[in-house]
Amino acid sequence: MTVVLYSACGPFNVTSWVDHPNVTAIINAGGAGQEAGNALVDVLYGDVNPSARLPYTVGYQLSDYPATVNPEDTVPLNTTFIDITYSEGLYIDYRWFDKHNITPAFEFGFGLSYTTFNYSALSIETLGNNLAPQAAPNASSLFGNIARVTVEITNSGSLDGTEGPQLYLGSPAVGAPNQVLRGFEAVHLAAGESQAVVFNLTRRDLSYWDTSIEGWTLPGGDYSINVGASSRDIRSVGKLSLSLQ
Repeated sequence: MTVVLYSACGPFNVTSWVDHPNVTAIINAGGAGQEAGNALVDVLYGDVNPSARLPYTVGYQLSDYPATVNPEDTVPLNTTFIDITYSEGLYIDYRWFDKHNITPAFEFGFGLSYTTFNYSALSIETLGNNLAPQAAPNASSLFGNIARVTVEITNSGSLDGTEGPQLYLGSPAVGAPNQVLRGFEAVHLAAGESQAVVFNLTRRDLSYWDTSIEGWTLPGGDYSINVGASSRDIRSVGKLSLSLQ
């Protein structure tokens, strides 16, 4: 049995070992500090139930990513600047993997626990309709709530733990990514406990930047609502319909 421990602040190449039969657990310690040893022992021995989530996608191979930084050391060490072409536009990180149907090793938002959680009773409420496509020319108008999403989460295991529910939104706007993160929470639940988690969606959350008018535009139509434990582990799916003036 092998437990792989690594400290990294971003994606890295796991191709050569991630599926090795002797690797039974992988722990990302992030930017570990002076108490890293004690903290990791607590997690490995079950004194602390892990609850962290990946803020990026880990692919199986470097070719999964649209841009890489000198992966094969082909740039001389004395080179001052390295040019990288970023061509993905709006499709950064998990959005790129979704658009191109690439299966990651560990997706954005991924993280395991020693207990299990169930999602249920998804409800979607529209707080305003007949809205204007463009907001008033002030920042405060962008941040009023126009929809509310509620989901019930239950700790279905035998240990206390913290779940990290995430809300992903799919916009009817032309050219929009399949889904974008629009909310997340950390919910501590005792074994067997349930709690309703509420996500408020603002006008800004549902809008896109329209370069033709140099302002935020709110599309009318049907928005997909995906709530789950990661970008690829969606537990509850619904639809938000928005009509405009």
